[in-house]
Amino acid sequence: MEFEPTEDQRNNLIFPAWEEIRCTADELKEDLGCDNEYIRKMLIALSENYQ
Repeated sequence: MEFEPTEDQRNNLIFPAWEEIRCTADELKEDLGCDNEYIRKMLIALSENYQ
């Protein structure tokens, strides 16, 4: 069975977490002076912890 978050979970937990991750990635990209591909690879590597 696939997890299906509630509307409350989406609004109060998931969306804020995604926004924080995106902002952190944008800040890191700016601080490092790297390209999108480097950040993409970092996020993919992180996601591999959840396979």
